[in-house]
Amino acid sequence: MSHYPQIRIGVKVVVKEQFTGTVKFFGATHFATGKWVGVALNDDCGKNNGSVHGKAYFRAKQRHGIFVRPTSIRVLSLQDILEDRLQRALKEVTDVLSHYNKHRISFSDRTNTLVDNFIEQLKKNDAYFNAHMHTNTLFVVTDGMSPSSAPTRTLDTDTDDVY
Repeated sequence: MSHYPQIRIGVKVVVKEQFTGTVKFFGATHFATGKWVGVALNDDCGKNNGSVHGKAYFRAKQRHGIFVRPTSIRVLSLQDILEDRLQRALKEVTDVLSHYNKHRISFSDRTNTLVDNFIEQLKKNDAYFNAHMHTNTLFVVTDGMSPSSAPTRTLDTDTDDVY
């Protein structure tokens, strides 16, 4: 029986409390002893594409794959998954708004209303999670911050517990 029953292929996880992804491999490898978790990350902050030293363990886009020890991941709850999806949707909206603002393209009044309603719904969802789930959420909604001015996060992959 596994010491990590919650780690299964296909579950959503957060790696080192920084980036989310999906478990694609769990087991022994040829590159190091012990159990390893292969994760396809949602962002391009990994070290590989699911292959290490020419051996493929799973498939991922280049720089989207990473191998970590089981203690370096946390299986995401349904709430975490929903928050991550909402945060990604908000980033997409923010990116579009930034593009339109950069090129001085104006929205129609109806489009502005739709975007405002969408952002307001995201804020309500965030407030709901804070009030009913008794946890801190991943959301940070700020006025006037464009994606280019947001802090960039990177995953420290220069350690012995990451391949």
